[in-house]
Amino acid sequence: MNGARSWAEAGGRGLTGAQRRALRDADPRTGELHGHPATLAKLVGYGLARTYGPRRARYLTPTGWEMRTSLLRSGGADRGGGEGERGAGAGAGRAGPGGSGDTARSGGFVATTGDERVDGPREADQETAPDAAAAHAAAAARAWEQLLEIRRITNTDLPAPLEVPAEWERHRMVHAVALALEAAGVPPAARAAGGRFTREGYRVTDPPEPEARGAVRVEWRIAAGPAAPAPGPEPGPEPEPGPPAGLALCARELEARGWTTERYLDAGRRPYLVVAPRSATYPAPASAPAPAPRT
Repeated sequence: MNGARSWAEAGGRGLTGAQRRALRDADPRTGELHGHPATLAKLVGYGLARTYGPRRARYLTPTGWEMRTSLLRSGGADRGGGEGERGAGAGAGRAGPGGSGDTARSGGFVATTGDERVDGPREADQETAPDAAAAHAAAAARAWEQLLEIRRITNTDLPAPLEVPAEWERHRMVHAVALALEAAGVPPAARAAGGRFTREGYRVTDPPEPEARGAVRVEWRIAAGPAAPAPGPEPGPEPEPGPPAGLALCARELEARGWTTERYLDAGRRPYLVVAPRSATYPAPASAPAPAPRT
């Protein structure tokens, strides 16, 4: 069977156990595959992987990403050995897309969404805070470069692969949008354990259903005043979002990094953004610089 065999012919039960394991155990950040050379060659032939770079490494195609997601959701039971490499990839993590296993296996950077709750004062360690912030910013920059490489590898069928979010990002949009903002230097909000906002910045969350599918919500929050020494009989109102300039900054930076944004007002007249991946046919904003190609 030649390498042009379509995915439709190779789908479902047509995959061997080794091929399924290779797809499941692909690197969740880059889509790089590991396994017996015969297994990887078959996946390339089926259109689930492509060969890239001087190492001739194999990476998932968009169809391969979809198949990996399907296998992880279904448990991907192995059937048959095939090609004599039954043990390839055995024992690796099985966490689904966006789960903690993806981050743990890859050592991936965890972007700050602005919705995390922190026990105790965030300023508790004043001496090490500047160093920690600088290290986190450097890690965000490295993670963004890695994300651009994922786009370069997996969006090869697009005329401008760096300007469109990769399949990996579409499976983890809260993380991907937060990473884009952090890499742009936009500050995330911070919350105390009780939910009170203690620092101004962006907040990225899943939108309430059925508000928007395939999108995330971005708000701009401001810090609340000091907490009262004792709670009153009724909780105080949630602090108002920050000025429109904060949301405008988020929209500008996200649109420069492959996302589309639409501004809405909630029932309390508070502004927020609905953010979705740019499609291949959606033009990048003329005023926003596209991600620089890697040299």
